[in-house]
Amino acid sequence: MSVVYHKLTDGNLVQNWSQSSLISSSNDWSGVPSIQGFSNVEFGSGIGADARAFTGESETLDVAADVLNAPSRFNPNSASHGGVAEFQDFGMVALGAGTHASVPNLVVYLDTTGVSEPVSLNFDVQDLDGSSRDSDQQVNVQYRIGETGQWINVPGGYLADVTDANATPTTHVSVTLPLDALGQSQVQLRIMTSNAEGRDEWIGIDNIVVACFLRGTLIRTDRGEVPVETLTIGDRVATADRGLVPVKWIGRRSFGARFLKAGSPVVPVLIRADALADNVPSRDLRVSPEHALHIDGVLVPAVHLVNGRTITRDAGVETVDYFHIELEGQAIVFADGAPAETYVNHDNRRMFANWRDYVALYGEDASRVDADGAFERVYPCVVSGPQLAAIRAVIDRRAAAIAHAA
Repeated sequence: MSVVYHKLTDGNLVQNWSQSSLISSSNDWSGVPSIQGFSNVEFGSGIGADARAFTGESETLDVAADVLNAPSRFNPNSASHGGVAEFQDFGMVALGAGTHASVPNLVVYLDTTGVSEPVSLNFDVQDLDGSSRDSDQQVNVQYRIGETGQWINVPGGYLADVTDANATPTTHVSVTLPLDALGQSQVQLRIMTSNAEGRDEWIGIDNIVVACFLRGTLIRTDRGEVPVETLTIGDRVATADRGLVPVKWIGRRSFGARFLKAGSPVVPVLIRADALADNVPSRDLRVSPEHALHIDGVLVPAVHLVNGRTITRDAGVETVDYFHIELEGQAIVFADGAPAETYVNHDNRRMFANWRDYVALYGEDASRVDADGAFERVYPCVVSGPQLAAIRAVIDRRAAAIAHAA
């Protein structure tokens, strides 16, 4: 099998099909080395059968490339043809079950050697059929270790119906792989649908992300709250001041245990649930010390909110991965329900492990300063003075009330 097993210790596997040249000819997945599509599975047949029942080998490498709505056999509103197709007008790869392809599926190939944290598979399922028909179109996620043997259904990976009539809903799927999938040189994941009763509907599989750290900060987006590590360029995040804004870039940096000793400037700040206001944050939130929160109309770096009770330095972590969201212009996003600033270049872009990716996309950029010579931010930033004291006093009163209630 001529596939590349994506090594997760080198970074998350991300595929949103944004490059139309990835698949340039039918049944050729060489441009997507760690993903392949198949039109069926072994013994895959039966109308209305439960997708979880098919555990045999994926069969018949398949993809119809560069499909637009024009060819009638691939028109998602009327076609009877099934299999795997790249719909360029939708910007995604889709699965279509039916007579010609009873159990079409995508297989993702992973190398989890050296990974000890939970691994999550995340993807969006979009109903591409805008007609009035509405079949019960199933989606299921399976895995196996190695290249042979039966596939195993992933807990929580089955959806009985992901389509509606006269609509194109999107369903976000996020599952955690069983622990036996960790530390393996060959792990295969399978996203599949099956032949439905009535006319099947094409379903797009988009924004595929396999991430090493499931328990990341939840960011509010147009598709609900999603782990920050699953975001990709172009995803739309909800902001407090500008509505939905697409992600321009995400900076990443990681620190191991030797960098995270008490007193280290990179030790994260832990903000307990409800520390700032009722349900703000909605759960315990960890941010880098200089990452600012938006409180009472100003930005306050988290390190200046530490009170030793509800807001502390979290020196107990063994490793930490920071993800910094950048938009076109700074804004306030919601991290675990708390309003937080997005990244702007303060002469520190090269602190990120992937800064070269930004330069490749946008070129070198310079920081911007205001008339007083301070780095520009969308709101004033306070690190001392009466306004900070007033904010801290409110937080301290909440901390006392929380302690009393406990």
